[in-house]
Amino acid sequence: MQALSRAGHEIILIALTEELISDNELKELKPFCTNVYALRLTKLAIFNNILQNILRGIKLPFQVAYFFNQSIKKQINDIVIDTQPDHIYCHLVRMSEYVKGVTHVPKTLDFMDAFGAGTKRRAAISTIFTRFLWHFEAKLMLNYEKHIAPYFNNLIIISEQDRERLPISKSLITVVGNGVDIDYFSLINYEKKNLETLKRNLEVLKEELELNKNKLAINKTQLINQQLELNDNELIDDELNRINNELEAIKSDSELNNNSELNKNNSEKDKTPLELIKQHTNLIKRYDVCFVGNLGYYSNVEAVRFLVKKIVPLLKKAKPDIKILIAGARPTTEIQYLGNENITVLGWLDDIRAAYVNSRILVAPLMHGIGQQNKILEAMAMHVPVVSTSRVNNAIGATPETEILVADTEGVFAEQILRLLQDIDLQNLMSDNGRAFVEKRYSWAGATAALERLISGRRSENF
Repeated sequence: MQALSRAGHEIILIALTEELISDNELKELKPFCTNVYALRLTKLAIFNNILQNILRGIKLPFQVAYFFNQSIKKQINDIVIDTQPDHIYCHLVRMSEYVKGVTHVPKTLDFMDAFGAGTKRRAAISTIFTRFLWHFEAKLMLNYEKHIAPYFNNLIIISEQDRERLPISKSLITVVGNGVDIDYFSLINYEKKNLETLKRNLEVLKEELELNKNKLAINKTQLINQQLELNDNELIDDELNRINNELEAIKSDSELNNNSELNKNNSEKDKTPLELIKQHTNLIKRYDVCFVGNLGYYSNVEAVRFLVKKIVPLLKKAKPDIKILIAGARPTTEIQYLGNENITVLGWLDDIRAAYVNSRILVAPLMHGIGQQNKILEAMAMHVPVVSTSRVNNAIGATPETEILVADTEGVFAEQILRLLQDIDLQNLMSDNGRAFVEKRYSWAGATAALERLISGRRSENF
């Protein structure tokens, strides 16, 4: 939305939500959206949606029926009539039922992932008690994906791998990959933000000390323990000078937006700001390995389970003190109880970049996931080496051994992780190449341009 807004489009956002949206959350969308309609889908409404689907003979897949509500459909129809959009972009097949009847406005359906194929794979790995239900849902979704396609002018999906799994003619589907905000997911910009915040905090602290130094009587022993003497601000001044020097170095670097091309041949004394920051962050990284994702999503739950039960025991044999971070929204009860001396489990992080900066490697043992895994691209953009499966990399398209390390069994995962931990040169190579790969292939500017070409009618086979 940000990229489309910057390109001059007026965006009217209609979003379903099961929870109340705060004013602060809506405020975050205001810069990019002309209007935001957050339509509440209550638990009672969801129950009624599913019940109605059953009473009508199960016409819709349950993951579509879950979200489809007649009252909300009327609200959306009224919004479309009132706002008169030039184009309707429908995100996910689960929302398509709401606009399939709109015929006077061109429409694009973003499948995102091949949900039918994904549900079928989930059926294959489910328990004997739920397998029949998942197979039934997979059949419904595969049929629905085929049924809904003709109602839209354009069909797009996130990867070539997912396009192959849709039950629709491939010539009708355009691949439009996701993008990554390479300025936000930037190690140098993240460090700059932290330095500026620390500078402000130190300046405030210094002002408070100046105002109160004549009023406070603190024992000298306490001053030594706190590493701060109220009558001598040299420690603060030294820290401020260090931060100012780093900020000036960052600001004077003419190649901030092309980190992958920074001069790699500088001598030790002439390191670039990025090299200095990488050296600094490597010293303070708390975790050897991290996994980041929606911890309530079944593919991620399976991946965490595989990491903890299969990979970590092998890693501990070689490195008993290994530290693992598992971070992401909505962790299941099972995941919350995985924490121990080797494993830290965190829920939602206000700034997910903190997970990347504090970890040496991102691991993504996703065996059954679908679509692109944006957390992998974000980690690469933050100069974090990635170890993932061939299935995931088939969607991303990175070059094994230079931009990503690939593993499909617990043994190979452990080998690749230990290989990276033991070889700092390989870490640096993978981190720089990963960043360059994301800059080249996954900038939002490129993804947005592809979508704009499609909407405007300048369609091509693949973007």
